[in-house]
Amino acid sequence: MSALVTILIVLGALIGLAVLGGIGWLVYRTRQDRPGRPIEARPVVQLSPDPSLRLEGSYKPAISPAREVHLHLNISLEQLAAIVRHYTEEN
Repeated sequence: MSALVTILIVLGALIGLAVLGGIGWLVYRTRQDRPGRPIEARPVVQLSPDPSLRLEGSYKPAISPAREVHLHLNISLEQLAAIVRHYTEEN
């Protein structure tokens, strides 16, 4: 069993090295004809906005506003009354 695990580890390492070697070779081939210069990105073409391509907007929102708020407090009624009195007192 340990020989099989060893063989699988060696095969995995060889496949990983082959993938890294392939990536290195591709980078080398890409940079070979222009050493020292950065690889240029493709130009980006910006399309002008066309008003005829606009989608119809929906007037109904996907999520409606909440109708009620539920608070679950782990305090007694006396503690809640004290908190409400504290924040509703005028200073």
